[in-house]
Amino acid sequence: MLNRVASLSSDDVRFRNQARDEPELTYVEKMDIVSKVLHTPSNFLFRFGPYLNSADLEHFEQFSGDPDVAHQLQDLRKQLNSDRMRTLIRNRRFASIDSLTTAGYFDESEMQRRDPLLYEELVEKHMTPEEKLEVQRLRDIRERAEKRDSEQRHPFADILMESLIEKPEVDAYRERQREKEQGQTQEEEKDTSDEEGDAEDESTEIRKKVDSLHLESTDRAEPPEVPLDDEERALLREEFRQIMQERFLEGKDSDFLDYGAIDQNAALDRSDEFLRDEEDRYFDDEEPS
Repeated sequence: MLNRVASLSSDDVRFRNQARDEPELTYVEKMDIVSKVLHTPSNFLFRFGPYLNSADLEHFEQFSGDPDVAHQLQDLRKQLNSDRMRTLIRNRRFASIDSLTTAGYFDESEMQRRDPLLYEELVEKHMTPEEKLEVQRLRDIRERAEKRDSEQRHPFADILMESLIEKPEVDAYRERQREKEQGQTQEEEKDTSDEEGDAEDESTEIRKKVDSLHLESTDRAEPPEVPLDDEERALLREEFRQIMQERFLEGKDSDFLDYGAIDQNAALDRSDEFLRDEEDRYFDDEEPS
């Protein structure tokens, strides 16, 4: 215990008052200070308690008759339990990243859905026009699917209907649907044509004002952004992925998944050594090549 405390840096622990330009204390000097402070257990816990582990605290139980020692032991154990639980939960979340990735949680389209503004800023605005069209197409498909779900309609309802109804009946059903849609369209066009006459003059006036404002702002317009190359775009896409994974680890995705199923899953517990190796590999992968 004393060796571990004396090995800490003076930048992290105040062993004694030192001037700013004073050199770092040697290990021997720090060990001498720590040993002397230990003669007063309450003072030792006050100064070095945050750097002790649960086994270290057991050594001070013999002095718990001192109210100051008892109070500090209680506070330090609460802090240790709190820190231990935070570490445990973060480790479980970290251990779940691979399975969530396999399940598609960190697919680009899913991350875009969770934070469309960040996606637009880091990824979408640097895409080619063709890529933007594809993103919009996929977004439309997803929105239609979500609308169907919200209306509690089965996505395969039409297929099921066709499998249960004879083809002539299906054709007749479709024809009735087309006639109904055409009738609605004609009514909408009639209503629209009545409004267009009144709106045309106003629209023309607005266009003139817009054109005038555009001409005035042309001289003040900022130069267009220089397109990013593929490597720069890839780095921004990776930055977006890192931000979204870190957000998950910090517990900010509660609107999109059940953290309880992860945080309380003891099956995700792994050895400290394994987690260190995994984290080293994870952050090595984050380093740009």
